Amino acid sequence: MNRYAKILEHGGKVNFGSDNMPLSPLFGIKHAITFPSSDIRISVEEALKAYTIHNAHALFMENKIGSLKEGKHADFVIMKESPIDVNPSELNDTLIENTDASC
Repeated sequence: MNRYAKILEHGGKVNFGSDNMPLSPLFGIKHAITFPSSDIRISVEEALKAYTIHNAHALFMENKIGSLKEGKHADFVIMKESPIDVNPSELNDTLIENTDASC
């Protein structure tokens, strides 16, 4: 069990990914924000950072990817609703309308 909330509380960075699993980022976010233990459970915003900004930092690529800034490469996911506003039980791949990795 990774104590994500405690790691973040002490200034650490948490990195999430889904490349080696058949599970989507929304699956990971859903379980990170709904985990029964408060030592592990984190906010939607923290989970999104774990998939974006913190991963870029872990790869030493924060100047090229991880956030939306001029000159950075960006992959986009267009969703029906913001994951911040959706009930956690509804966080699943049906929210995704389109993806674009051409930017």
